[in-house]
Amino acid sequence: MSEQQYYVKLKKELERINQIIDSKIVQGRSYSFESRKHAMLRQMINKNKQQNKKYKSFSLFSFLTSRV
Repeated sequence: MSEQQYYVKLKKELERINQIIDSKIVQGRSYSFESRKHAMLRQMINKNKQQNKKYKSFSLFSFLTSRV
């Protein structure tokens, strides 16, 4: 699975969870489980983006410092 596909799936899941949370709020029901799942998915996205930034900056740095 490519990085782009991974983000698309995570975003779709976040949208689905948001819809569930919204409907539960309107109904006056508890949504704590969905809230925790939403937070976990957001952390996964942020962690992955941070790792990708480190990797990209490292590869740029190694390219600039490589000797020919």
